[in-house]
Amino acid sequence: MYWEIVSAGQTTEDQFKQAFTSVFRLQTEAPHKYPFIYLNLRDYTVVFKVLAKRANPEGCKRAAVVTRSYLGLRKIMHNEGVEFSLPLAPQVHSWSELPGTATTKGSDSCHLQTTTVDKTWQSAMLVMGIANVNRLFSHLLSTSLQGASMYAPSAFINATMRCSTLRFADVATYTNTAPRERVAKQIYKLDITGVVMPSAWSIILSSLVEIMGDDGFAVAFKETSETAHLNMMVSKQGSAVAGKKGVRFDPKLGFIYS
Repeated sequence: MYWEIVSAGQTTEDQFKQAFTSVFRLQTEAPHKYPFIYLNLRDYTVVFKVLAKRANPEGCKRAAVVTRSYLGLRKIMHNEGVEFSLPLAPQVHSWSELPGTATTKGSDSCHLQTTTVDKTWQSAMLVMGIANVNRLFSHLLSTSLQGASMYAPSAFINATMRCSTLRFADVATYTNTAPRERVAKQIYKLDITGVVMPSAWSIILSSLVEIMGDDGFAVAFKETSETAHLNMMVSKQGSAVAGKKGVRFDPKLGFIYS
């Protein structure tokens, strides 16, 4: 179950911004009910996250990830005082080290003067700290949010409750191991239609670990075009398109994404 609002149809942009302001505040007041907020815009998606300890909810830390960033957006964030990093981008010490860029004095720690990684998985911006996240929120609130959509795991103003549908099936596949010999292999399939929050995905994987015990396993998943943009942080693809990905669990190494 999740809550959704789309700035289109019967929802005006003012109502959408009212919802955005409300859920942003609720995330601070009740971080365990709103661990994630997804704001999907035309060119990128912003994920707001709160890191909090149950014993000290007042000492929560805020973070945000902007997927598929581009040069113009990074310049705006820099000019508005939003400190950020590109942890997935190639680590360089000067602009001249970046392919396709002119030699410029100084260091480009934020990749402000290159389009090399624009709108790829490497361009994900990480914003840490309450002050920086608040500046990012203020910038987004001042821009046009027409056509945007927003998702959260708990209720907020002007939002509609949605439920993901689940369908479970098991099928048998056969592998040829020797001439005229076929070995049956059981495959379990779980079809989830709707938005799957990171917390729910984590619960699914953790449950599989408990079931499998010390045995390793592999999970393949295919996302649709409606939710592909929400997963650009773990996707090593250049654009948000539907694609098949996978995760493998090794008892010693943990989860390994592919």
